[in-house]
Amino acid sequence: AAAAGVTAAAVAPPPGLAGSAPAAAALGDSPARPQSLEQSTSMTGLRKGDRILWQGRHAGTVAYVGRVHFAPDEFIGVALDQAVGGGDGAWHGRRYFSCPRGHGALLRDAEVMKVG
Repeated sequence: AAAAGVTAAAVAPPPGLAGSAPAAAALGDSPARPQSLEQSTSMTGLRKGDRILWQGRHAGTVAYVGRVHFAPDEFIGVALDQAVGGGDGAWHGRRYFSCPRGHGALLRDAEVMKVG
């Protein structure tokens, strides 16, 4: 049975994507790590392994660059040095990167500053 307020049209893949990996990802049938959404470089040049500061004071390492399944925007996955984040690299049942619990954050490019 469909959830209240969700119609078949709301979960159907866009035209031309039926059966493709992106359509499957949108429907929740993708592998645990959505490799197809990952990019090598962010729009501002951040790459995996870069050191960053979040909020000007929380240091971390870029662990993921790319889109996420729950929003259309690009995100930067950061493994923070201290447990000031909200997760471990997985959000809404999808793993984007791995880090200790409480050290992970998915942030927008504008929220981080490259250091070093």
